[in-house]
Amino acid sequence: MKIPDWPDDTPLPVAAYGWSPGDPDAKSKDWWPQGITTYYDVTGLDGTRMMVSWYNKDEAKGARVALIDRRAANPRYHYIKLVTAKPNGNEYTAELIRGLHAGGLAWYRNRLYVTDSEQNALLVFNTDDIFPSGDPQAPWALPP
Repeated sequence: MKIPDWPDDTPLPVAAYGWSPGDPDAKSKDWWPQGITTYYDVTGLDGTRMMVSWYNKDEAKGARVALIDRRAANPRYHYIKLVTAKPNGNEYTAELIRGLHAGGLAWYRNRLYVTDSEQNALLVFNTDDIFPSGDPQAPWALPP
């Protein structure tokens, strides 16, 4: 198995995945993948689902995680924005957590632990609180 642009003197991984060519952020130099955690961390069972945290140097873009489902022949993924939920009448409005450097990541039960290396903080998100964001590029939002 030859992986494009993989250094010849480095052992090949068991599996390698790429981001979708149709994903405008896949070729962007603005987003940087950071931490990784799997469904195995949550349950001790098959780790076919994983999350990868992403950092953007542009504070206005916030941070996100990619939820990846590796059960299919071609793994699928969706981005989840990391947000705060601001009250708006009887509903809530999602606001990006500006300046969040989503570095390390751990997923345990229904909690997602995200380190913020800019603020030296640990943010705790409840995955039961994921809601539609209305953004086709990152269709889901997750408040702490």
